[in-house]
Amino acid sequence: MSKAIFLNTETKPILFYFHNFSSFYSLLLSPNILIILAQIPTTTTTVTGECKFCGGYFDKNGNPIEECFDNHNNDCDGYKDCADPGCAGKTDPNTGVTCCQSDSDCPGYDPNTHLKYYCECDKSGCSISGTSYTCKTKGKCYTPSDCDSNYCCDYNYGGSGECKGIGNITSYGGKSYLCVA
Repeated sequence: MSKAIFLNTETKPILFYFHNFSSFYSLLLSPNILIILAQIPTTTTTVTGECKFCGGYFDKNGNPIEECFDNHNNDCDGYKDCADPGCAGKTDPNTGVTCCQSDSDCPGYDPNTHLKYYCECDKSGCSISGTSYTCKTKGKCYTPSDCDSNYCCDYNYGGSGECKGIGNITSYGGKSYLCVA
């Protein structure tokens, strides 16, 4: 057996995890609390990897809650930030980035390009292949459904894949096209 000292100097509770290979223990410390454990197994280790406990938030049962935009795996489920299923549909108030697990987590359209948001992930149900687990546009439209309801996709008539407003006339290859609903 050995001794362990836990001191929380943070302004939020900290959750420490340790195990003795047969049992898993957790210790929730309120801010400015010092605890000394005199008898813990010598095989005690902290959870390693990308799991961050310091400064995390906890539910009413003391379980860690994922913070979706701090670049850490706060709830120790193996997923960091937007890759964590618990973050799906949550939007960072500072950047406007929305986390997703499928296209259904990405409602709406980009206010500047009027392109539909899709989920970028490596799962089925995501229209954009990647690992950011964030809502993005495809960069251009390919079908009318890629554009907001008051816009047409110019891709089908020789355009560059932009959403054009209803009533706009555009010319491609010597022909003029009118965007209608």
